[in-house]
Amino acid sequence: MNKSIVIRKRRVYLYIFILLILNLTAGAGHADIKTIAAIIGEAADQPINGQIALACAIRNRPEGLQGVYGAKLQRNPTISEVEYALWALRDSQMPGLCWALIKGADMWCSDIEQCRKAWRHVSMVFIVKIGDHSFYRRVTGR
Repeated sequence: MNKSIVIRKRRVYLYIFILLILNLTAGAGHADIKTIAAIIGEAADQPINGQIALACAIRNRPEGLQGVYGAKLQRNPTISEVEYALWALRDSQMPGLCWALIKGADMWCSDIEQCRKAWRHVSMVFIVKIGDHSFYRRVTGR
């Protein structure tokens, strides 16, 4: 991996970590830094309910952040982006909220044609559209 990319990635994680420490009073000190980065990378420009929905979908994914493009955040996020991502992650842990928003969805996409090509081997069902993202739940064989 390119050394400048590694340094930039470390700087992003350090920046988020410092903001997490500063936000301990918000109950986010235990938050997963990579999940915060993924929420920012995937949905920083989305409404808060879209960010919460994305946090829920990440929590529903059996493979975690593997394959999540936004987890490779390559820029320093703004303080407000980190704060919204922290709120989204915190709120995604509220009992019943994730089911009410996305009903078990574990995949999302903003460009359905591009995603159909990438996910052609995956059986899934559309759940809901929130902001620019459409949320899907994988269908497993019986």
